[in-house]
Amino acid sequence: MGVISKTKTWVDEENVNYTDLNGNFDNVYNEVNGNLDNSNIKSSAAISTSKISGTAMNLSSDQSVSGVKTFNTRVVFNKATKPTLEDNGSGSSETFDLNEANVHLYELTSSSVTLSVSNASVGQVFIVRLLQDSSGNRGTTLNWWSGIKWAGGTEPTLTTTASKADSFGFLCTASGAYDGYIIGQNV
Repeated sequence: MGVISKTKTWVDEENVNYTDLNGNFDNVYNEVNGNLDNSNIKSSAAISTSKISGTAMNLSSDQSVSGVKTFNTRVVFNKATKPTLEDNGSGSSETFDLNEANVHLYELTSSSVTLSVSNASVGQVFIVRLLQDSSGNRGTTLNWWSGIKWAGGTEPTLTTTASKADSFGFLCTASGAYDGYIIGQNV
């Protein structure tokens, strides 16, 4: 087996030139080309007796790679993720599961409504949208979950107009503690 040489070393944030990458890849391909096995791999205390089992990497003439690959690199995303919109139905009580979604819709169908949350994580931001049913005047007695500190220090009054909605935003600041904000009312 020949010696594999490194033709280029990249540094953080450097753009990769395809000709450099192809040169390095061709070098490895040509040297390995089916000649890599347990007998010609240098032993190490960290490597078990059998260093290769099965197929570690398959290379074809166009340098395609199959199987499991691990890369030590930083991935940068420049687009926000889209949250799931959870329709929690309607009724007089609801628990919003924050493992399921960060945006919850709920239709008010009773004058007395009790709301709660489960699985909140510190730092999690979520929205609750409460919609009046076609009759309106629902949720006149609204029991929010405990631990909410409302902006301005006062719990908001719900819009009671039929088929209108109010949206509220929350930030979980500690276990069982939430900052509450009015996003919009009478929408």
